[in-house]
Amino acid sequence: SFFSARHMDHVYKIKNEPVAGGDHIAEGIQYYAFSAQAEGAVPVYSFFSARHMDHVYKIKNEPVNGGDHQPEGVQFYAYPTPAPGRIPVYSYFSARHMDHVYKTKNVPVAGGDHVYEGIAFYVPE
Repeated sequence: SFFSARHMDHVYKIKNEPVAGGDHIAEGIQYYAFSAQAEGAVPVYSFFSARHMDHVYKIKNEPVNGGDHQPEGVQFYAYPTPAPGRIPVYSYFSARHMDHVYKTKNVPVAGGDHVYEGIAFYVPE
């Protein structure tokens, strides 16, 4: 994952390559996903709000609540349901920073103002 302190924005990518805009710093691997279709996996779509500098990741290619997130396409593939050998990726949102965070541990996000939104998708253990 990558993080921009200036924009309070987290970006999750399958490849370790720079994020457009240049001020996102690599945070390391948060979880493993598929770069191509795999059995049982579905596309994970990203949506970006330039107004809020926020990325959202969803397994449904439908508008994000609030309406100003624009589709960026498929970023990677993950599982839509739990099964042995899969772990959940939890979604958290900070209204103060307009920032979504995705992680495999269901524990509070550092800083304390991110609210748990639910399980976004599942990834291989």
